[in-house]
Order: sequence, then C-alpha cells, then structure tokens
Amino acid sequence: MFHRPSPIIPDAYIPKWSKAVLAEGFAPFPKRLMRCLGEVFKGRDALSQLQVVLAIADSKRLPKNGVPYRPSTLSFLAYNVGMDEKRFLEHIHQLRDEGMIFVHDNDENHFDVDLGPLLRKIEELTPSGS
Repeated sequence: MFHRPSPIIPDAYIPKWSKAVLAEGFAPFPKRLMRCLGEVFKGRDALSQLQVVLAIADSKRLPKNGVPYRPSTLSFLAYNVGMDEKRFLEHIHQLRDEGMIFVHDNDENHFDVDLGPLLRKIEELTPSGS
C-alpha cells in the first residue's frame, strides 16, 4: 500500500533489535514514558492507544527547506499500526476525550495532533532525576 524507503539504521540499534525487525524503520520510545507507561495508558485499549501515540510521534517532522511540516494522512497512520482507519480514529477520539491530546483537523484526511498534554503528564509522573 505505502512505499517505504530503506531506513538508515544507526549501528547502536543493531544490538537492541535485529536488522529484520528494523527493516521498516523504528519509532522513538522515550525512557521516561517507559517508566510511567502503566500510569498513562490504562484499560482494555491501553496498547492500542500507545500504538496511536507512537504513530503520531513518529510522523512528526521539522520543517525542511522552509517548507512547513504537513501532518500525515489518517490512512498512513492507521496503516503503520495495523489498524483500519475507523478504529484508529476511535482511539484518537478516546485520547482527545481523556485530555491526552489536542486534535486540529487540517482537512478531512490530515490530522495535526498535539501531544502536549500527554508530554506534560509524562513529565509530571517522571520528574527529572527520578
């Protein structure tokens, strides 16, 4: 469905994960989130919500050559986590309703998601040096 160029895999990641597992790329997973994961994501949808957050975080980019970041499409984000669009969107709405994200609809297919509330929660649960 989507073409993925071969990622450049930093040598430091090879001992952590195999090249085969990293073949499609990798998403950042902060250690502070690892420490408070069970306090942030709860209930039967916890893992699915984590998948959605990781897909959103992974899709964020800095502006390049003066061209602003354009949010990923719903179909691409859902594809990356192996969900259909309807289910992905349900989890977006759950996270929004729980106050963990802000959603700014750019158009019917692109969603600019602000992870700010979630990031503040992680920071509160894992003070620096804890």
